[in-house]
Amino acid sequence: MCLTVNYLPVFVKNLQTEIDFYTSKLGFELLGDGIYHNDNQCKLVKAGDNTIIGIIEDPQSNDGYKSKMLLNTPDLLHDYHQLRLAGIEFMNKPQYSTNGLSAQFADKSGNSYILFEHRNYQD
Repeated sequence: MCLTVNYLPVFVKNLQTEIDFYTSKLGFELLGDGIYHNDNQCKLVKAGDNTIIGIIEDPQSNDGYKSKMLLNTPDLLHDYHQLRLAGIEFMNKPQYSTNGLSAQFADKSGNSYILFEHRNYQD
C-alpha cells in the first residue's frame, strides 16, 4: 500500500486575512478556489513541497477545532529570522530537542505551526 497526503484542510475565521498570511508571510503560492461542503469559501495554496492546503472560511467551526502543522526547513535559524521580519510573532524562541530545532507560531485564527529543522546528532 502506498498512501500519500495531497490536501490538508485548515479552518479559519477570515479567509482574506489568512490568504495574506500564507502568501505574503509564509511564501506559499495561491492556486485559486477550492470546493468545500456547506457552501464555505475555500482557497487553495501550495507549499514548497507541493502539499496543497485548503484554507476554509468557517468562523463557527474554528472556535472548537484548531489545526497544528509541522513546517520542515533545512535552516530553522535563517527562516525564523526571515519570518519574524515578515511580521510573524513566535510563541517561543528556537529550542533544541533530541530530534532537532523547533519554534512555534500561530495564525490569527488560532491554528498553530511548528517550524522544524531535523538534526541528526549521531553524525
